Amino acid sequence: MRKTKEVFYSDKKYKISEMPAMQAMNFIEDILRLGASSANADRVKALVSVFFKTGQETDIKEDENSSKDFGAVLIEFVLGIISRCDRNERKQLHSDLLTCISYVQAHELGANTIPLDLSNVDHLVENQIILLKLFWEVLKLNYDFLGNVAGSTVNSLRDQITKQ
Repeated sequence: MRKTKEVFYSDKKYKISEMPAMQAMNFIEDILRLGASSANADRVKALVSVFFKTGQETDIKEDENSSKDFGAVLIEFVLGIISRCDRNERKQLHSDLLTCISYVQAHELGANTIPLDLSNVDHLVENQIILLKLFWEVLKLNYDFLGNVAGSTVNSLRDQITKQ
């Protein structure tokens, strides 16, 4: 069963759902590919090292504060890559993120969920700040685990990713 959570922005309720496994993998691979072809190649190498180290290391120590910091760094990195993409690539990445968001419309008989997509997002999300926060929630739900499994590599990796 996929993880879900509910969030509220401007008195509106949204349901955030985890991506299916292949969609999540394709999304992060697209981000890494796009990032590697940009001025962020060193940052992408640092992120890729997490993918490979997490599968190989067995004595990883988890540091809750570091993992949260790493998760935030990862999400900021992903949103930064998306912002540097051309319009068509951005549209596809936005579409992937939107598939994880539903607007929860309350009425007298209960609630109706309306999945967001490119055709209805402007009617169901009040402004771009809320949309960005919703994207942030999607990324946290889908990829925050990387911070937990990265363990002892997080501090040095965070320094590599965030350096200008």
